[in-house]
Formats: sequence, C-alpha cells, structure tokens
Amino acid sequence: DKQAFSLPLTRTAQEIGIPTIGIVDMVCNAHNRFCGEGDDPLGYIPDNLIVPDQATKDAYIQIGFPAKKISLLGHPAYDRAYQYRQNNSVEPKQNPDGKKRILFLAEGWDLFDEKLSCRSKDYTLEGRGGDNWRTAIVLEELLDSLIALPELNAEVVVRPHPKMSASDFDRFASEITIEEGGDPLEAVSKADAVIGMTSMLLIEAAIVGRPVLSILPQPIEKDWLGPIKSGMISCVITETELKTALPKLLAGNVPSEFQKDWESEFSEDSF
Repeated sequence: DKQAFSLPLTRTAQEIGIPTIGIVDMVCNAHNRFCGEGDDPLGYIPDNLIVPDQATKDAYIQIGFPAKKISLLGHPAYDRAYQYRQNNSVEPKQNPDGKKRILFLAEGWDLFDEKLSCRSKDYTLEGRGGDNWRTAIVLEELLDSLIALPELNAEVVVRPHPKMSASDFDRFASEITIEEGGDPLEAVSKADAVIGMTSMLLIEAAIVGRPVLSILPQPIEKDWLGPIKSGMISCVITETELKTALPKLLAGNVPSEFQKDWESEFSEDSF
C-alpha cells in the first residue's frame, strides 16, 4: 500500500529519535516497498531491515541501503514448514481415477504496480491469446501442455491467493478444481506436484518435500523470488521447457543437488 500508515509513522519515529526496523518477507518489489507515492526506493525506509534470504539482502544493497544494517534471519513460515514435515505424513492424495494431482498456486494482482501482473512485450509465454492477466496466461499454458501430454494423466487443482475469489477462475471451470481455505501446508503435502510462479508458498512446498516448479511468463521474473534466482527452485519460461519439465516433475525427479543446496540454505540451523 503506497499510502500505508506505517510509512509516515516510520519517518516521524526517525525524526524524534525512535529506532525503526522493517521486516521484509521476499525480494519481489524491493524498490517499491518503502517509496510511498514517490520515486525514491529509500524514501520511507526504516533504520534497519530484517530479510529472509540473501537475494532480498542483495536487492536492498543494490538500491543503496547499507549492508551492515540488514540482518538475514530467515522466515517463520519456513520454520513452520520444517516443523510440519517433521510432524506429519506427507503423502499425495490418492484419486479414485488414478490421476496425478497438480496443485497450482494462483497469484492475484500486484498491489504496488498492476502492470507487473499484465502481459508485456517481453513475455515468452502466450497463453491462449485472449487474456492479459499473468496468472491466467500461465494457467492456460499449463492446461494446454497437459492436454498435449495425455499420458501424464494429471488434474489441476487451483489454490487462489487469499485476496482472490474463486470466481476469478470461472472461465476455467470445466478444466480445473478450485480449492480454497484450509491449511496451505496440508494442501501442498497432498499434491503429487506443486506449480506456481513467484508465490512464497512454492518455497514452503519445497521445504515440506513436494516436487515444485515455477512457470514464469518472462525471464526477468526469475529475480522475484530468492530460491528461483539462486536456482534452487527450477523454473521454465517457454512452452517447450514446460512440456519437457512436466514428466520429470510428476515422476518426482528432484535433483539431489537441489535438495542438498536447499537444506543448506533453509535449514533451521542456518537461522
């Protein structure tokens, strides 16, 4: 929210000598979070920052915030995902018809800049051509790839972002199932594979132990989520790459190097 009360409150606190700390959940929109309605990315930035990963830390260093004032402390959602994996059985839900279950993590409109949620000239994915909404384009590509690969025998279950409505997907009613509410970790644990774009729940799904894949409509979006940028979460940006990745994903083939790097970067000991 570019008019968030926290922005002038932070500035007032700084003017009267009260220390301020900003807690950032992910790298995406680093340049927009503290600019308010102006153009300066440091316009309302607090004295210190707490960030979840190296990519987020690097993003703030790049826009001019001092590295010594940034603490890399992980994210409580990651801790919860580890705890869930340790305390629960993580098994895909068995469908009566034998179909594999793909959970698609939908994303709504970017609240800082709606243009980021719309088709651009740099898109490498086309969708079906009638929609300019980023999420719809990616979902169309996934559905059409599964149609082209019937041997995968997979269904798509869409989990809308909490700020979205199931009605946002009415035009896909005959092709998908909508699953709203409930514990998101339980939802991802029952899927044979989890596919998203740049949702944090994609990270949590990987921690829980599910095969995950990011489908991005343009290369620049690789920088929007730390583990995608670092290569720990695999991503595809073209139709050909998607059709190549889906069989491997549904077979549960997650590279051992990925698992090793993931444990090193996001284990509880590292926090």
